[in-house]
Amino acid sequence: MKNRLIFSLTLLFVFFSIGAALTVFHTYRVTKNLESVIALHRIELIRKDLVINLQSVQGNLYTAGTVFGKELDVIVENVTAMNNSIHSCTGCHHSKEMTARLVEVGNLIEQYEDAISYLITTTANPDRVERLKIVAVGIGDSLLSKTQEMAFIADKNLTNKTMASIEEINKSRFILLTTLLITFFISIIIAITLTKKTTKPVYELVKAVREIESGNLGYKISYQDKTEFGELALSFNKMALTLQKNINKIEESEKRYRMLFEGAEEAIFILEAEGKKAGRIVAANKAAAEMHGYTVDELLTLNIKDLDTPDAANEVPNNIKKILNGERIKAEITHLKKDGTAFPVEISAGLLELSDHKYILAFDRDITERKQAEEQFLRTEQMVVCGEVTTGLAHEIKNPLAGIKASIELFSTVSTLSEEEKDILQKIIGEIRRIESLLKGILNFARPPKPNFIAVDVNNILDTALIFSLKPASSAQNSKTTIQIIKDLDSHLPEIIADPMQLSQIFLNLFLNAVEAMRDGGILTVKTLYNPTGNSILISISDTGKGVEKSLIDQIFNPFFTTKPKGTGLGLSISKRLIEQHNGVLTFENNPDGGATFIINLPVKQKEKVQLA
Repeated sequence: MKNRLIFSLTLLFVFFSIGAALTVFHTYRVTKNLESVIALHRIELIRKDLVINLQSVQGNLYTAGTVFGKELDVIVENVTAMNNSIHSCTGCHHSKEMTARLVEVGNLIEQYEDAISYLITTTANPDRVERLKIVAVGIGDSLLSKTQEMAFIADKNLTNKTMASIEEINKSRFILLTTLLITFFISIIIAITLTKKTTKPVYELVKAVREIESGNLGYKISYQDKTEFGELALSFNKMALTLQKNINKIEESEKRYRMLFEGAEEAIFILEAEGKKAGRIVAANKAAAEMHGYTVDELLTLNIKDLDTPDAANEVPNNIKKILNGERIKAEITHLKKDGTAFPVEISAGLLELSDHKYILAFDRDITERKQAEEQFLRTEQMVVCGEVTTGLAHEIKNPLAGIKASIELFSTVSTLSEEEKDILQKIIGEIRRIESLLKGILNFARPPKPNFIAVDVNNILDTALIFSLKPASSAQNSKTTIQIIKDLDSHLPEIIADPMQLSQIFLNLFLNAVEAMRDGGILTVKTLYNPTGNSILISISDTGKGVEKSLIDQIFNPFFTTKPKGTGLGLSISKRLIEQHNGVLTFENNPDGGATFIINLPVKQKEKVQLA
């Protein structure tokens, strides 16, 4: 393009130079012609003066000796002017013909002067004077004739010269105008050509830039030539291709990290680390949203403090300061779900710098199950120790207690005892039997029997347990208890692998607790449901009693904890142990409208070998 531009400008300069040279050349010619015409006009004036002076002298000669005659000094003056005129003419540049005529006229003038001089200076008789006068007049007439002929020729030449000059002027004007027009049109053609050659690649480049800006990184410039624009187009296409490859790499990398970010089982947060909005959640993955019961969009409107309990939220500014100083934070804190439920989390947070901006990258792990497992492990260890101690203690108590019971039973048969004494002994025997029942429960809790797994129908077991649990309430004397049973049993519930006797014991215990909680009557609701996601069944047992005080909820599964006047506090503990032996979970919650609900989650299949019925 540079060479093309230089060539175009050079061509334009050449045309302008040619036009200027032609203009200067014709201007010079016209000027010379005009100078020649002016000179001819001057000569013409001199010739006219010569003719006038000659005519004056001739007139003076004709009137000499008359009353109209001039004085001799006037004639001499006219002759001198005539002589000066002819000398002025001979001093100019003329053609050979004109020069010859001027020489001839000059000779005649000299003769004319001599004749006049003789005429003026003669003192001869009048006849001689007359003859001299006639000679002088003859010479004058001849000179006048020659002068007029020269004037005619000069006038004709002047006219020709003038016409030629006018023609040259018109020709110069035409050439100048033509040169200007040609140069103008050539300039326009060059300008249009250069504009097209320039605007087309520029338009292609602008179009390509807009396409790249819109995201079409695969766009290529089709314009190709050997100019700088062609090289620029080629470089642009290479740049676009390289940019496309780099963008693809970045997108692939971002996609991989996005998949890792979104697919991570741990909750991941990116938090603002600086300014007044420090702690604001900038990004969060799906696991974080599900863990806290929010959507991802809802999390992005919160600060991490909103997910912390008050004690944990108070430590956020201090933790951010530590992270900005380069420390990495690892701690166990308590978070809150959207519904207000608190749960333990293990956090690991560090500094993340992106584009000269500081963020906090935090990983949160729900450790509820781990905490439960730790508690379960601790409880198991405690129960093992307690079981060993309890078993030994129960055996140590059971044997002497059996002897005491046998002795008292034997002593109560003595006939000499009064009825009052026999009643006292019977009460002692009843308490001993109660102690035996308690020891049996302790032994069952400490060393529960190993379940005998077979395929069972949970709905049938529930129906049987309901019948046995409601008989004591209906047969009680003066009972005003009216309990309504609502059964919502899944008819498509699959058989599960479990110990039917232990399940009956669990259900019977829970039903009896529910009946006892509704001494003034109420509704007992039993539901079953299959959970295909976990391949398990859910059993819900609800009553409309008073429920359990919030301060006591965490203790209901503890051994020997009871709110009943004559309870042992082992029923729920044993039920929970039996459920855990089935790899299930037993949970409790108060109903919003009063009463309590126990939820049992049992797997359909067991990992151990089973005995099919």
